[in-house]
Amino acid sequence: MTNQSISLTLNSNYYYIKRSNIVEKISFNNRTFYAKFERINSTLTPLTIKQHLNKEFTIAIPLVNNNLVERLLIEYDGEEHKRFIHAVKHLFKNIGIESYSLFRGKYETRVQVFIDITAVSIEVAD
Repeated sequence: MTNQSISLTLNSNYYYIKRSNIVEKISFNNRTFYAKFERINSTLTPLTIKQHLNKEFTIAIPLVNNNLVERLLIEYDGEEHKRFIHAVKHLFKNIGIESYSLFRGKYETRVQVFIDITAVSIEVAD
């Protein structure tokens, strides 16, 4: 399998681009986090995805929006990544899950599965 995503069907009204400098300082529970991802209020375009796949820059999509989750994420990182992909496709077909996307991670052995769901709270998704 090549170092490309397996399918690209994720849609969102915004996404994030990783910058080389700190974009935002976030304080939470007496801790400080420094974000290098800048929010872009636009949908992903085929050109943006192609640039991401060519490693011109890194993009990220939101998983939580207004404390609601519309996608579940399963991530696998191991030597049996090809077998994992086959098992996921077979399992999802058998249990009737049709709306999902598979992506190759930064490394060849990392696979991410995004499952589209009806919006639920973070607690229910957990």
